[in-house]
Amino acid sequence: AGEMSRVPTGAELLDRVLPFAYLPLVRRRALEGRLEQRTYRDGETILRRGETSRDVHLLAVGLVDVVDDRGERVTTIDPGHYFGERAALFDKPRRMGCVARGATVTYALPGRELLALVDEEPVFAQALSAILRVKQGVFLPYRRLFARLDEHPVRSVALLRLVFQTVPALNYALALSGLRFRDYLLGTLIGLPGPLIVYAAFFNTL
Repeated sequence: AGEMSRVPTGAELLDRVLPFAYLPLVRRRALEGRLEQRTYRDGETILRRGETSRDVHLLAVGLVDVVDDRGERVTTIDPGHYFGERAALFDKPRRMGCVARGATVTYALPGRELLALVDEEPVFAQALSAILRVKQGVFLPYRRLFARLDEHPVRSVALLRLVFQTVPALNYALALSGLRFRDYLLGTLIGLPGPLIVYAAFFNTL
């Protein structure tokens, strides 16, 4: 009892964890060299709420409890799944903490590698976008805007751009929405310049 089970290799995890399993074999083998194996004790913090790290973790052994700002468990992640991708996709501090339950082993992938995969591997990007929207509800607070894409495509895209600007996750969700390019382009031209002008004005005052 208490002994750690066999630790899968990084290659084995990449072969079975979605959406990484959708990558071409050559890309998965190249990605293996970017993984860093990390070991945690029971109760040790893996990701702290508010931190600015961007690593994505593939869970090899153990369990990981996702906790809120009060330290209460929100959900538990099982081996063979990934976590921590939101910070990389949205370029924002961690919203939740992650704590090891039992002896735990993860493989950490730099966030920039995840973004490169999304940019360069269309099947991977589509699978990741579907997981984010369906399983994790990244855009759940804005579901009304997405629901109106067909009825008011230009207005909806403009409002989404106003809120999210160019965060990768929005780009991928819109790419899968079936929007006409004309509506996508017009909505982006209407919604995106405003935030960019504000940012430019702010940096000019520094």
